[in-house]
Amino acid sequence: AHNPWRGLEDILKMWPAIQSGISEAELHVFSGGFFDADTDTQKHYDWLQVEYSKLSNVYFNNLVPEHELEKEYQTSRMYLYPGDTPETFGISALHAIATGTPIVMNAVWGLVETAPSDVAKHAYFNDTREEQFVAHIMRLYYDDLEWEILHNNSKKIDCSWSTVKKELLKHV
Repeated sequence: AHNPWRGLEDILKMWPAIQSGISEAELHVFSGGFFDADTDTQKHYDWLQVEYSKLSNVYFNNLVPEHELEKEYQTSRMYLYPGDTPETFGISALHAIATGTPIVMNAVWGLVETAPSDVAKHAYFNDTREEQFVAHIMRLYYDDLEWEILHNNSKKIDCSWSTVKKELLKHV
Protein backbone atom coordinates (compact mmCIF):
# COMPACT_ATOMS: atom_id res chain seq x y z
CA ALA A 1 0.00 0.00 0.00
CA HIS A 2 1.87 2.93 -1.15
CA ASN A 3 2.45 5.69 -3.58
CA PRO A 4 3.51 4.16 -6.92
CA TRP A 5 6.04 6.96 -7.43
CA ARG A 6 8.04 5.82 -4.41
CA GLY A 7 10.03 2.88 -5.68
CA LEU A 8 7.33 0.51 -6.88
CA GLU A 9 9.03 0.13 -10.23
CA ASP A 10 12.27 -0.74 -8.41
CA ILE A 11 10.65 -3.68 -6.62
CA LEU A 12 9.04 -4.82 -9.87
CA LYS A 13 12.47 -4.79 -11.53
CA MET A 14 13.88 -6.81 -8.60
CA TRP A 15 11.01 -9.30 -8.68
CA PRO A 16 12.71 -11.88 -10.95
CA ALA A 17 15.70 -11.99 -8.54
CA ILE A 18 13.35 -12.38 -5.58
CA GLN A 19 11.42 -15.16 -7.29
CA SER A 20 14.59 -17.00 -8.21
CA GLY A 21 15.22 -17.40 -4.48
CA ILE A 22 11.58 -17.78 -3.37
CA SER A 23 9.62 -19.33 -6.23
CA GLU A 24 6.32 -19.26 -4.34
CA ALA A 25 6.64 -15.57 -3.37
CA GLU A 26 3.70 -13.31 -4.10
CA LEU A 27 3.70 -9.53 -4.36
CA HIS A 28 0.41 -7.85 -3.53
CA VAL A 29 0.40 -4.17 -4.46
CA PHE A 30 -2.26 -1.75 -3.24
CA SER A 31 -1.92 1.64 -4.83
CA GLY A 32 -3.34 4.16 -7.27
CA GLY A 33 -4.75 7.65 -7.23
CA PHE A 34 -5.29 8.76 -3.67
CA PHE A 35 -8.08 11.15 -4.61
CA ASP A 36 -10.10 11.83 -7.74
CA ALA A 37 -7.96 14.73 -8.94
CA ASP A 38 -4.78 12.67 -8.58
CA THR A 39 -4.86 11.52 -12.20
CA ASP A 40 -1.07 11.56 -12.71
CA THR A 41 -0.55 9.03 -9.92
CA GLN A 42 -3.35 6.81 -11.20
CA LYS A 43 -1.96 6.96 -14.75
CA HIS A 44 1.50 6.00 -13.50
CA TYR A 45 0.06 3.08 -11.52
CA ASP A 46 -1.95 1.96 -14.56
CA TRP A 47 1.21 2.13 -16.70
CA LEU A 48 3.14 0.01 -14.18
CA GLN A 49 0.37 -2.59 -14.26
CA VAL A 50 0.58 -2.86 -18.05
CA GLU A 51 4.38 -2.70 -18.20
CA TYR A 52 4.90 -5.43 -15.57
CA SER A 53 1.77 -7.53 -16.16
CA LYS A 54 3.80 -10.54 -17.28
CA LEU A 55 5.55 -10.97 -13.93
CA SER A 56 4.35 -14.09 -12.17
CA ASN A 57 2.66 -13.89 -8.77
CA VAL A 58 2.35 -10.09 -8.85
CA TYR A 59 -1.13 -8.87 -8.00
CA PHE A 60 -2.01 -5.24 -8.64
CA ASN A 61 -4.90 -3.91 -6.58
CA ASN A 62 -6.50 -0.54 -6.20
CA LEU A 63 -6.56 1.09 -2.80
CA VAL A 64 -8.83 -0.58 -0.26
CA PRO A 65 -10.31 0.55 3.06
CA GLU A 66 -7.98 0.50 6.07
CA HIS A 67 -9.61 -2.55 7.69
CA GLU A 68 -9.02 -4.61 4.52
CA LEU A 69 -5.46 -3.38 4.25
CA GLU A 70 -4.85 -4.35 7.86
CA LYS A 71 -5.83 -7.94 7.01
CA GLU A 72 -3.37 -7.92 4.10
CA TYR A 73 -0.54 -6.77 6.36
CA GLN A 74 -1.43 -9.41 8.97
CA THR A 75 -1.24 -12.23 6.42
CA SER A 76 2.02 -11.00 4.85
CA ARG A 77 5.43 -12.35 5.73
CA MET A 78 6.92 -8.87 5.23
CA TYR A 79 6.22 -5.40 3.90
CA LEU A 80 8.50 -4.14 1.13
CA TYR A 81 9.13 -0.40 0.90
CA PRO A 82 11.61 0.31 -1.89
CA GLY A 83 11.10 4.08 -1.69
CA ASP A 84 13.90 6.14 -3.12
CA THR A 85 12.56 9.65 -2.58
CA PRO A 86 13.02 11.70 0.57
CA GLU A 87 10.40 10.36 2.95
CA THR A 88 9.49 12.38 5.99
CA PHE A 89 7.35 9.86 7.84
CA GLY A 90 5.98 6.78 6.05
CA ILE A 91 2.42 6.05 7.13
CA SER A 92 2.39 2.73 5.27
CA ALA A 93 5.44 1.61 7.25
CA LEU A 94 3.61 2.58 10.43
CA HIS A 95 0.69 0.40 9.33
CA ALA A 96 3.07 -2.54 8.89
CA ILE A 97 4.57 -1.96 12.34
CA ALA A 98 1.11 -1.77 13.91
CA THR A 99 0.29 -5.24 12.55
CA GLY A 100 3.65 -6.76 13.50
CA THR A 101 4.76 -7.12 9.89
CA PRO A 102 8.55 -6.87 9.48
CA ILE A 103 9.72 -4.38 6.86
CA VAL A 104 12.41 -4.44 4.19
CA MET A 105 13.06 -0.89 3.05
CA ASN A 106 15.51 1.53 1.60
CA ALA A 107 17.04 3.77 4.26
CA VAL A 108 15.53 7.12 3.30
CA TRP A 109 15.40 10.16 5.54
CA GLY A 110 12.77 10.20 8.30
CA LEU A 111 11.48 6.77 7.35
CA VAL A 112 14.44 5.24 9.20
CA GLU A 113 13.14 6.90 12.38
CA THR A 114 9.61 5.61 11.77
CA ALA A 115 10.90 2.10 11.06
CA PRO A 116 14.24 1.68 12.88
CA SER A 117 16.46 -1.39 12.57
CA ASP A 118 14.71 -3.26 15.38
CA VAL A 119 11.58 -3.58 13.17
CA ALA A 120 13.05 -3.26 9.67
CA LYS A 121 15.95 -4.34 7.49
CA HIS A 122 17.52 -1.34 5.74
CA ALA A 123 19.17 -1.24 2.33
CA TYR A 124 21.53 1.72 1.99
CA PHE A 125 22.07 3.84 -1.07
CA ASN A 126 25.27 2.63 -2.65
CA ASP A 127 26.27 0.38 -5.53
CA THR A 128 24.84 -2.71 -3.82
CA ARG A 129 21.44 -1.33 -2.70
CA GLU A 130 19.35 -3.69 -4.83
CA GLU A 131 21.45 -6.69 -3.79
CA GLN A 132 21.07 -5.67 -0.13
CA PHE A 133 17.31 -5.33 -0.56
CA VAL A 134 16.94 -8.79 -2.12
CA ALA A 135 19.29 -10.34 0.48
CA HIS A 136 17.18 -8.88 3.32
CA ILE A 137 14.05 -10.36 1.74
CA MET A 138 15.70 -13.78 1.49
CA ARG A 139 16.89 -13.64 5.08
CA LEU A 140 13.49 -12.67 6.48
CA TYR A 141 11.81 -15.34 4.40
CA TYR A 142 14.12 -18.20 5.36
CA ASP A 143 15.29 -17.17 8.84
CA ASP A 144 12.34 -17.64 11.18
CA LEU A 145 14.30 -16.40 14.20
CA GLU A 146 15.22 -13.12 12.49
CA TRP A 147 11.61 -12.71 11.38
CA GLU A 148 10.31 -13.45 14.87
CA ILE A 149 12.62 -10.85 16.43
CA LEU A 150 11.43 -8.09 14.08
CA HIS A 151 7.81 -9.22 14.43
CA ASN A 152 7.97 -9.18 18.24
CA ASN A 153 9.73 -5.81 18.29
CA SER A 154 6.99 -4.39 16.06
CA LYS A 155 4.30 -5.66 18.40
CA LYS A 156 5.91 -3.71 21.27
CA ILE A 157 5.36 -0.37 19.52
CA ASP A 158 2.07 1.38 20.20
CA CYS A 159 1.01 2.84 16.86
CA SER A 160 -2.46 3.80 18.02
CA TRP A 161 -3.71 7.17 16.87
CA SER A 162 -3.88 8.47 20.45
CA THR A 163 -0.20 7.68 21.00
CA VAL A 164 0.88 9.09 17.65
CA LYS A 165 -1.16 12.25 18.33
CA LYS A 166 0.51 12.72 21.74
CA GLU A 167 3.95 12.36 20.16
CA LEU A 168 3.11 14.83 17.40
CA LEU A 169 1.79 17.39 19.88
CA LYS A 170 5.13 17.32 21.71
CA HIS A 171 6.66 18.87 18.60
CA VAL A 172 4.06 21.54 17.94
